[in-house]
Amino acid sequence: MNIIKWNDISTFQSIFQNIRITPLKEPEFCLTNPKWISKVTTYFGCDNEIENNLLSYFKKKVNFIEAYHATRLIIPTRLKREGLKKLSLERIFKICENFDIKLPKSKKAIIIQNYNKYVSKRAGVRTNIYLEIDKYRNLFNESETQNKACSYYRGSEAISNVLDREDYLKYLQHPKASPVIIVIHLPYTEKFIHRSSMISLANHFFASWYNFTFFSQGQFKCDMGLDIKSPIKSKYVQHIKIMNPNIN
Repeated sequence: MNIIKWNDISTFQSIFQNIRITPLKEPEFCLTNPKWISKVTTYFGCDNEIENNLLSYFKKKVNFIEAYHATRLIIPTRLKREGLKKLSLERIFKICENFDIKLPKSKKAIIIQNYNKYVSKRAGVRTNIYLEIDKYRNLFNESETQNKACSYYRGSEAISNVLDREDYLKYLQHPKASPVIIVIHLPYTEKFIHRSSMISLANHFFASWYNFTFFSQGQFKCDMGLDIKSPIKSKYVQHIKIMNPNIN
C-alpha cells in the first residue's frame, strides 16, 4: 500500500527513480522523452495521449494521497466513526441543531433559498468536501504560530453563506466548538478525485521529484486543492488536531 505525502519526497521517490531512460515507444513515460519533461515540469500541454499515459502510470504506483481538511466541530472524534460527509441541506440543518441554532419554518425557508443560490454558482461542486494537499501541514507543528485569519477558524464556507449574521455568530462562538485540521489518506481513484485533478496531482509530484533529483532544488509549495465528490469514510481519517478555539 503506497501512501504519498507532498512534504516527504521519500514517499514517492521510488515511483519515478526506476523509470526507463529511453522510450520503447511514443509517448511512453521516460526521462529522455522531451514531450514528457515539458509536460510534467511546467504544468501545461494538451496531448491527451501523454495525459492518459501519465495517469495510467501513476494509478499503478499510488494507492493514497495524504491531504488535509479544515473545519469547525463540536465533537471532532465523531469523524473517527462517521468520516466526512458532503454538505447537503439536511446536513446543514443537523449542524444547526448541534450548534443550538433554532430554526423556525421561516428561517428554514431562507436557508433553503440561500443554499440553492450558493450551490448554483458552481453546480455540483460547492457541496463537495474540500481538501488541501499542503496548505495546513505546518499547523501540526507545535512551534507554528496559529493564524486566526485562516479559513478553518471560520468553519464551513457554506455555513457562512446560508445563515444570517446572528446565527452565524452563534456558530462561531459556540463554547464547545473548536477549529480542527484533519489528515486524510485519500484513495487515488476516480471515485473520489476528478480525472483532471488526478492528472494534475501526478504532474505536481513528478515535477517535485524531477527538480529535487536533477536540479537539487528543495520542494516547492503546493497550493493545490481537491473537490472530493464522494463522502470520505472514517477509515481514511488518520489524525485530528484540535486548534485553539478562541477566535476573538
